[in-house]
Amino acid sequence: MADRNVVATLSLLMASTIQSLLVAVVRSRALRRRALFMRRVAEYCARMRRAHLMRVAAFNRERRPKRMWRRARSTDWWDRIVPGFTDEEFVENFRMRRRTYEYICDRLRHRLEPQHNPINGAQGLSVEKVVAIAIYKMASLTEYRQVGNQFGVHKSTVHNCLYAFCIAVNDELGAEHIRMPDEAEATIIANQFEAITNIPQIIGAIDGSHIPITGPETGRADFTNRKGYCSFVLQALVDCQYLFRNISIKMPGCAHDAHVFRESELFKNREELMPKGVKEVDGMRIPFFIVGDPAYPLLPWVIKNYSYDGRTTREMDSFNCHMNQGRIVVENAFGRLKARWRILLRQSEIHYTFIPQLVATCCILHNIIERNRDNFNLLWDQEIANEADIPPQPDLEAYEEENEPDGADLRHHLTRYLARNFELRRSIRWHYAGV
Repeated sequence: MADRNVVATLSLLMASTIQSLLVAVVRSRALRRRALFMRRVAEYCARMRRAHLMRVAAFNRERRPKRMWRRARSTDWWDRIVPGFTDEEFVENFRMRRRTYEYICDRLRHRLEPQHNPINGAQGLSVEKVVAIAIYKMASLTEYRQVGNQFGVHKSTVHNCLYAFCIAVNDELGAEHIRMPDEAEATIIANQFEAITNIPQIIGAIDGSHIPITGPETGRADFTNRKGYCSFVLQALVDCQYLFRNISIKMPGCAHDAHVFRESELFKNREELMPKGVKEVDGMRIPFFIVGDPAYPLLPWVIKNYSYDGRTTREMDSFNCHMNQGRIVVENAFGRLKARWRILLRQSEIHYTFIPQLVATCCILHNIIERNRDNFNLLWDQEIANEADIPPQPDLEAYEEENEPDGADLRHHLTRYLARNFELRRSIRWHYAGV
């Protein structure tokens, strides 16, 4: 019995010993495999680190400048041809003399100064070239692409130059060059108008002109005028020197001239903008006033022509003749504006939301050029007349609502004044009206 227990005990001891040995063997093999794996991982990381350091060292030894692919473009016209332009050639291409061009560059230099490009290390375009690109684009009917080819730049650069230039002109030169006259200046202007029309106290003529645009996809009908194309209405007050004294370019083409006038700053702020001052004419105190066509309301400070109907007298027709000599300055100013800046003649690729900035820029440049007495080539008008696809201006729509009695009394007094002091005139309209 004792031997049997001893044998069993020994068997258990042997089994336990064998199990412990097996566990030890398995664990040691696992530890060896784990150690081998970690060693291989460490060796791999060390190789990658050495390879990275070698690449960095090689890059630092042979650093190459960054390259940017550019299309080859010729700047020969701007660099070699333009500097050799005669005065006439410069005016023909840029619509102004060199002296005026240099004045604009100097005034906008702090806004258009070239900036260093950190991507390719290139320097931006000079102020002179930015101004020249923008002016050349406005003076022609060419596309961005064609202007870019002329100056050796990409069409997107032409777009950026035009937008930057227009914003800078409006911010820096707008208030200085388009402003209403004060009382002293208004007196001088009124005397000049009186020498032309024999009517005292006129300080400007007002009218509207439609500027074609590429209409938006939504709301296109709001911009469509009576001629069927999309436009903005430019309302302008012009003095006898063809200078724009006040402009409004915010109403779409569907708006009537009278509505454009009512929404303009000139009408809303007339008490501040219209100069004070009166002149006694045949016993009546006449204030400064502006003249317009029948599309405008008759007000004490806005006088318009008589309508031709069965009640039109010879005195009324004579008054219309005198007044039309004053009103024609605004039509001439629009003609000179569009002949210089032909971008206003037809629809362009410029977004319609930027058109007001563009038109205002053209008006400011027009005033600068007119004040500097730069030449206006009459052939420019002929070129416009020969253009077949220029959209026509909508027909005149008379406006007889909201005429004020004070305006009617003032017009009637001036009619009698002209009839008493000057020979009666007769218009072609009088002849064909049959009155």
